[in-house]
Amino acid sequence: MIFLSYRHLKYILPMFEKDKGDNILSFAAFFQTAVLMLQELLVVSNIVSHESFRNVSILLSALPMVLAFYYIIKRRSILFIFTYILILLVTLSTLIFFPDNEQYLMKGAFYLFFVNAPSFLCLASIRDINNLKKNLIGSGRCFTVA
Repeated sequence: MIFLSYRHLKYILPMFEKDKGDNILSFAAFFQTAVLMLQELLVVSNIVSHESFRNVSILLSALPMVLAFYYIIKRRSILFIFTYILILLVTLSTLIFFPDNEQYLMKGAFYLFFVNAPSFLCLASIRDINNLKKNLIGSGRCFTVA
């Protein structure tokens, strides 16, 4: 029987590290990509249709992001506010100066406000880049095995 000490276990499971905030932020930033890969695999395999799995993938992606918002606001509240104000101003100015692009902006607004901006804020709020690297390597191993 093999006994693993805490020192060995933290290399296997990055969630055992001291700063759980960094782990949650790095997990939330890249979990959306994992859900998207799962969605594409299921759609290409004709297991589910794109429309039926879209709401499920949005819900799955939102779960870790809700936890991550706590750490984003706690660590970088000014960046959070500034980012969304800047995105809103750019979107509104684009609508004012180029009204023909309204349909394209409305299609992409969901992904801009609820996928891209939160992922950026998660990555910008990570204190120790080594936690991000460990989580990327750990998740890469999981996806390779799966």
